[in-house]
Amino acid sequence: MSLRWGPLLLLLPAWVTAATSVTRCGSDKYELKNRGLCCPLCPAGQHVSKHCDGTQSTQCSQCEPDTFTAHPNSETSCLPCAQCRDDQEKVTSCSPTRDRQCQCKTGSYYCDSGDCVEMCYRCTRCEGATLHPCNATQDAICAAETSPVPGNPNKDWLIPVSLGAFVVVIVGGYIICRCRRRRVRQLLQQVVHFMKRKSCELRTFPFPHGSCCPVNVSYSHAPLSDGDTC
Repeated sequence: MSLRWGPLLLLLPAWVTAATSVTRCGSDKYELKNRGLCCPLCPAGQHVSKHCDGTQSTQCSQCEPDTFTAHPNSETSCLPCAQCRDDQEKVTSCSPTRDRQCQCKTGSYYCDSGDCVEMCYRCTRCEGATLHPCNATQDAICAAETSPVPGNPNKDWLIPVSLGAFVVVIVGGYIICRCRRRRVRQLLQQVVHFMKRKSCELRTFPFPHGSCCPVNVSYSHAPLSDGDTC
């Protein structure tokens, strides 16, 4: 933005000169140094081409293209108009009485704080709500993100995990009980078979030929049928 203010700074000496001479020459004239003359100021859009000499008034000329003077002045040439940079766009055109106005292009903003260099920055894109939209002189202001309600979104996974664990416990317990019942039943069958064999041995000692209690008895884990009796 220095290009915009530079021409105004160049005009400062003329304004100071006009201010110091206003008490003696008036607000519409300027003092010609070393001559003690009060010469009329040239209007905005013109510059002094020849100072007054006591017999002739100040001669003024129109500003050349792309130059300007915004106020009555005693300048011998007009000021150059500002040139927009590549990252800027023109807002108003240069005229003999007005400087060219530039601003950052759409989607960017100008940062004029002490921490920023003189350039245009890309506008911030808000993820949520926008409190203030980005413009040529100010970045966007985004609303603060709201925190999630405690115990709601972050703990939704506990319900399916708990149900899954409960189902696993029930199914596992059922399988274990079935296995244990089957094993107990097999043990009871072995005990019953053993007791029947002992009872048979006591009743048939010594073993007669064709006894139902053979010497070598193998114990089966299969269930006994109703006909398996001595």
